[in-house]
Amino acid sequence: MPNSMNTIRLLMACPDRRGITAAVTGFIAEHGGNLLDLDQHTVSDHGEFFLRAEFEPHRDDLDLASMQEAFQEIATHHEMHWRMKHSTSPRRVAVLVGKELHCLQDLMWRFDSGDMPGELTCVISNHEDARDACEAAGIPFQHLPIHEGDKISQEKRLHEALIECKANLVVLARYMQILSEEMIQRWSDHIINVHHSFLPAFPGRDPYRQAHDRGVK
Repeated sequence: MPNSMNTIRLLMACPDRRGITAAVTGFIAEHGGNLLDLDQHTVSDHGEFFLRAEFEPHRDDLDLASMQEAFQEIATHHEMHWRMKHSTSPRRVAVLVGKELHCLQDLMWRFDSGDMPGELTCVISNHEDARDACEAAGIPFQHLPIHEGDKISQEKRLHEALIECKANLVVLARYMQILSEEMIQRWSDHIINVHHSFLPAFPGRDPYRQAHDRGVK
């Protein structure tokens, strides 16, 4: 894993076409940057291309704002949705969880051990099951139940709670609720869903049982 001190991270998505990776790496090289890490992925069904790059900028070259301005020409040409920022910007992580706690407990252990970068700022759930584990670990816990199926009101309170804890990354760890389009738009590019590897072959509830019944080993 690269040392995140004084590095810059580029995240981008755009229509898949030839030359995108070359354009990005060429830009970094042109400005004297040292490429530390690069991941890319193509979703063939939708023709989308995703790339994440982390690099050390040249000390005598552009500052971050000037580099963002210089990159805009490439981004416009390739119709990119992108952001570029210092890797040292802290991740303030909020975890949304339901009744099943194994994903949350794994995340808690990784944050505590330093294996997961950032700060676990709060855990929010529509059930009380995670309260004891969070209080024992000294992590703020909020119980936001859904009263009589009123998910709109609950999501409003959820949105306010995420702002209050100053989260800049929201992790769905077996939250077991489908967020509304409005909620996703509000937190666009700031949500990660922890999914089991059986999706999308076995969607819905009990994917492990579905897979077992179909003979998956």
